[in-house]
Amino acid sequence: MATIVKQINLSVNNIIIIIIIFTLFILSCNKVDKQAHFNHYTSNDSISIDSSVNGITLADSNSILNQLGDISSYIIEDYDKGECVILSNKNKTQYLEIRRAYGGAKNEYNYFFILEEVPKEYQTKLIILPDIFFQTNKGAFLYMKEQDFLSRYKDLNLKRKIIKDTIIYTFNREDDIYESKYIFINKKLVEISFGYQD
Repeated sequence: MATIVKQINLSVNNIIIIIIIFTLFILSCNKVDKQAHFNHYTSNDSISIDSSVNGITLADSNSILNQLGDISSYIIEDYDKGECVILSNKNKTQYLEIRRAYGGAKNEYNYFFILEEVPKEYQTKLIILPDIFFQTNKGAFLYMKEQDFLSRYKDLNLKRKIIKDTIIYTFNREDDIYESKYIFINKKLVEISFGYQD
């Protein structure tokens, strides 16, 4: 009887050890998956892409919270655009519109627009920042000369489209659904947009 009890105790101990090892394995797999998901948004390619504006980073809720705090009360629900928040420079001459897909994670915005103006109805929920202008991490800003832009963005395989006095440069990276667009009128940058498609 004593040997049967010892064998049962050994079997239970072996089962507990197997469960612990299996649990640790599962936890380590989850950690790898989360890191892979994070790298999806911060791809370390040999080329540099636009991924932030004035320190606010695409798809990074910590960046939003650190730079702006909780902005959920400023969300504008637009049928065509999704959920967005509008930020302004201190003079209200430039706007940064940050968007997320409907139902997206709180404070995680996956598409940025730098614009000269926004609809008047958005002015009531505007967040005014102390910044003089908005600039991407790669160096693009409104009213930048086309020649300066091209020298900074020469590492990207940009597509160019010309419509009268408007030139549109686009970049797409299909492996992670990233895209960017830069619109020039009379050789001056008037709109910047970039992010991850829904």
